[in-house]
Amino acid sequence: MDHELASVTTRLELAALLRVVHLRADHPSLRELEIRTRNAPVRLSRSTTSDMLAGRRFPRKAVLLVFLGQCGISGTAPWERAWERVATTEGPPANTDVQAVRQQCAGLLEAARRQADEIVADARRQAEAIVAAARENRSSYESAPPAEATKDPVSVRRSIAEIRRQNPLVYATPAALGNTFGKSREYHRQGCRRTENVKLTAVTLSEARVKGLRRCPECRPDGAPAQHAEHGGVEPERS
Repeated sequence: MDHELASVTTRLELAALLRVVHLRADHPSLRELEIRTRNAPVRLSRSTTSDMLAGRRFPRKAVLLVFLGQCGISGTAPWERAWERVATTEGPPANTDVQAVRQQCAGLLEAARRQADEIVADARRQAEAIVAAARENRSSYESAPPAEATKDPVSVRRSIAEIRRQNPLVYATPAALGNTFGKSREYHRQGCRRTENVKLTAVTLSEARVKGLRRCPECRPDGAPAQHAEHGGVEPERS
């Protein structure tokens, strides 16, 4: 097998020779190899041995030598030279690859943490700016006098009087509000004789027009009894 080892240059070629050695050693199971090396400095786990024999992973030199010893190979110098040739083309052993991947993952994780910290800090700054702007707007609003307070008191009273004049209250019976037909289509001025024992409800002139109510023929706007009635009622006064 020495001349075959001299031509080994790839991981797959080395794995093929290792399978031959494993077969010549009566094909011990991977579990048996793991139990044999449980207390040894280098332990042959089932996954490590399986990857090495299948050529999926380039083994460490110590793993290779322990495997050869368990398979009854004593002269390991040709195997070591073959391992060194493969190492120059296949790259670092498997455990070095794992360490490099771990370092790369740690670097990526640290970069992600820094980016997350920056995002949180930026969001906090934006929230503080929004709160500060809201407080500033509130303080300026509270310091400014209301629009009504800046008006002349006389003009305010005139505005209120105009609103009241345009929308005076009249008094209608509940039956008049619920029934817009026949004699119930009427409303009364406060003080009308016909409403002495009737509970009145205050409505506006606009509401009376919507309901189709007419003024009581027995009262006038000043509350005094009317002398005559026209057509069974009088239309609501327009402001």
